[in-house]
Amino acid sequence: PELASQGGTGLAAALTQGGQLLNASREAGDRVLIVFTDGETHDSLPQVLAAANRLREEQVRVILVAEGLPRPANIPLRDSAGALLEYKADADGKPIETMRRDDVLQRVADAAEAALVPAELPDQASAVRDLLSAFQRAPMSSSSTEDLLPLVWIPALIGVLLLGAQT
Repeated sequence: PELASQGGTGLAAALTQGGQLLNASREAGDRVLIVFTDGETHDSLPQVLAAANRLREEQVRVILVAEGLPRPANIPLRDSAGALLEYKADADGKPIETMRRDDVLQRVADAAEAALVPAELPDQASAVRDLLSAFQRAPMSSSSTEDLLPLVWIPALIGVLLLGAQT
């Protein structure tokens, strides 16, 4: 959240920046981006879908956690203790409303081949933990001895040359 310059949902920027941070990591292992969003995007949907496609191509796994209500609701502003201060308003003083966009969430999930955790799920945290555990048990790529077979002639050639030189 500290990296965001302003409020609102810039889903394409969030997906792009999340992918960049994961790709810049020197740590080997599973790369999973977890995004908590209502799916309401203030950038264009084609940009969001392009960012989701890039994540899929870069083999970054995505978990979308749906938040919010499917009907318009005011955005509460709270203090550090969680007490309601007021509702977010625009420049004219009208309350700003937000709502969950299930259609956008589904399209992004399809583009990224992401797991989508529904907002109605009573325990979203457990669902995310279960998905992470499943990702760790199922590697995205593996190698086998069959992959190395074309290179087996190199050590064999070196061995034959050394044996010939010794004789």
